[in-house]
Amino acid sequence: MFNVFFMTRRSMFALIIIEMYERKGLQLIANMYLSMIMLMYVAHFRPYRISISNNWEIFNEVSGFIVQYFLMWLAIFPPIDVSQVSLLTKVGYFYIVSVSSNLAINFLYVGIQ
Repeated sequence: MFNVFFMTRRSMFALIIIEMYERKGLQLIANMYLSMIMLMYVAHFRPYRISISNNWEIFNEVSGFIVQYFLMWLAIFPPIDVSQVSLLTKVGYFYIVSVSSNLAINFLYVGIQ
């Protein structure tokens, strides 16, 4: 069942990217909903036999959700004055830190196994 759910999510992601290429805000919102649904599915049904795999999938979904949240700040809200440029620069740095942290943690996890 998880494989069907996972492939459906990937197909919907591709469809959203192709069909909503001019509406970045709607793309992000739709992908955030897909991530939230997947997170709820994995947290509730725990589809993997090994508990650490379920926890790892939840960690990655939460990390992806956080990255999408920062991306929404950067894509939807254009700067109007100089103070907002400074705020968006800080949001951009948080985006870089969260993506880098997720990659580093995933590489460490794979290296440990």
